[in-house]
Amino acid sequence: MDQTFNDLYVEIVAMKKDLEEHLEKNQLSAHVKQLAKEELSDINNTLEKWNNGYYGICEETGNQLPVELLSFQPTVRSFREVNHLMKYLKKPVFPL
Repeated sequence: MDQTFNDLYVEIVAMKKDLEEHLEKNQLSAHVKQLAKEELSDINNTLEKWNNGYYGICEETGNQLPVELLSFQPTVRSFREVNHLMKYLKKPVFPL
């Protein structure tokens, strides 16, 4: 489990660096730039939680979020957010 968390930390830091580089180059449309800034904010909040020892803890219940879930979405904040993501991900790309 420690290695999984170490791998997640490396991934989160890499995500932050990548977003910062793209924002620095200023070659993004206004809409994509806004999305990138929001994602960067989520990453910074995640790293702050990591540094304070609260990474992987649901902000609403205080329970540990499953490692599998954190591996899928390292910046997830709560079980409610997970449920929202799962509903979105279950929608078909091409409705019948």
